[in-house]
Amino acid sequence: MMRYHRCLSAIITLLGTISLVSAVEFSSYAPIYANCPHNQQWLRPAKGLSTQEEAWVRERKSVVANGLESYLQELNISGLDVHKLISEMKKGSNIPTISMAISGGGWGSGLTATGALRAFDARFPDAVKQKTGGLLQSLTYLSGLSGGAWPVMSLATNDFPSINDMVASWHTEIDRFNNPPNNSRYAGNFSTLFYDVADKLEAGFNVSVTDFLGRDFGYEFLPQPRAGLNATLSGIANLPHFKNHSMPMPMFQANRLTYDDVEFFGVKVPYYNSSIFEMTPFDFILGVAAAAFNFWYVEAKSNGSVGSFSKRSLALTDAAMLSRRAAQFPAENALAIWNGFEEIFNLTLDEAMYPSVPNPFAGTNPAESEALQLTDGSETGQSIAYWGLIQPARKSDFIITWDNDQDQAPYSWNNGTNIYNTYIQARRHGLPFPEIPPPATFIKRNYTNQPVFFGCDTKYTTTHSLSSPIVLYLANSPYSAYTNFTWFQSKYTPVQMHGILVNGFDVVTQGNGTLDSQWSQCLGCAAIDRSLSKMSMKRPQQCEKCLEKYCWDGTYEDGADIPVVDLPLKLAPNVSYAEWNASHPWV
Repeated sequence: MMRYHRCLSAIITLLGTISLVSAVEFSSYAPIYANCPHNQQWLRPAKGLSTQEEAWVRERKSVVANGLESYLQELNISGLDVHKLISEMKKGSNIPTISMAISGGGWGSGLTATGALRAFDARFPDAVKQKTGGLLQSLTYLSGLSGGAWPVMSLATNDFPSINDMVASWHTEIDRFNNPPNNSRYAGNFSTLFYDVADKLEAGFNVSVTDFLGRDFGYEFLPQPRAGLNATLSGIANLPHFKNHSMPMPMFQANRLTYDDVEFFGVKVPYYNSSIFEMTPFDFILGVAAAAFNFWYVEAKSNGSVGSFSKRSLALTDAAMLSRRAAQFPAENALAIWNGFEEIFNLTLDEAMYPSVPNPFAGTNPAESEALQLTDGSETGQSIAYWGLIQPARKSDFIITWDNDQDQAPYSWNNGTNIYNTYIQARRHGLPFPEIPPPATFIKRNYTNQPVFFGCDTKYTTTHSLSSPIVLYLANSPYSAYTNFTWFQSKYTPVQMHGILVNGFDVVTQGNGTLDSQWSQCLGCAAIDRSLSKMSMKRPQQCEKCLEKYCWDGTYEDGADIPVVDLPLKLAPNVSYAEWNASHPWV
């Protein structure tokens, strides 16, 4: 044990999971066997929503209507009779289904997305002042995968605190990987984490690296005591704010591995058409937020030549290192994690590599095995958690996107790859989604450094109808801070965290309205646009102008001569990165 502890002392790690498995009286990570409850539907036809979700959403919409009315009143959109609009929405069951989807990207996405959530929180006075506060309270669903699942899970399992209170509970100043502290209320040392995993193994359940990482991440993102040891995904349904429908439903997604997946160095990698599993408090397998260790291992064994996926950072020249804080996940650390599981638990590579959970579909056909092997939700190229939201039964009207998957080399900004990939898959499977141009259009039109709506005109959607949602694309970019830090950087001082939150706020509010004083009204216009159309109500003139300005017009840019995405501070464009970093050292 001590040998492995020393091996891990320099580890910075990322994706893992927030593993929500039942424990006993906060004393053990091991699940227990219990009698199955009566009248429980373990499998249901893959048609529509579960009866529980359908009933919950119906009640949630009633709460949303009140919050949406308050939010729209603050916007003061000229020509819009808010009270009449809400009354008509209630009559025809046309309260919009508004959702938010957060991309993978480790702490990079999880923390910067939290800045956006803060800007939408009606409990934050500055957000209300900027007229963006209230959209969080108007969401029906909040979806995340990989690192983007961390704030979603934290918000839900902590019973929907204000974003400021949630962030305060994280204690981001604690370095839980480079210099792990002794056991405390907010961190566990590696010996403790291994003992937790050992309890589960000794109880007769499968364990993997995901369990180890999940226990560690729990100290940061899950409620006390013992890093959410007794928290379960289904337990969210019993929390007060969920029971009274005053918070959005959390949703997570992961990919399935199968026997015929391609292998590198003995490790499976899912195909792009891999099955996607969604998890909610009503329909769930386990609370697997992410499990990308297979890619880390392949990347380490291949010296970085294989295993790249959308969140993998690329090798840099010395000249580029100043502007971009990303670096390759250290190969020796990835191998040390695996060695610990091999030496301590005597597990094979296949046993320890992926979370393996009981398969609820076992026995439904001969091809179904007794266990499901899952992996990170972004490994099939769709690193934004859209898939559950665009299932037709959920009738999405407006989806807010936060993308920080850092897929544009060399400076770890974004290029629209992941929303484009979802469009390709949605078109292939006949699911409702806007038409999305390739990354060249995002880069040349600067869509990753300013807001853009897709699907405003239904002719630019997969269904050519109102069944496809309008999607707002917001990407992490430097407005007041250079937040393109390494995706596995896990420690941030209070000052740094404040800078992250402020930058996200600036992206959402367009610099407190300094870049466009009408932007907040445009945001509200998009949120209700599908409902207006469904009720045959005319767009207010102000909304027409807004959407004309911010909606993609259906034209593409060619892929030639794509410029380097090296973004200046949007609110201080004359300040270079070197100048800014001199007084804001983040590496």
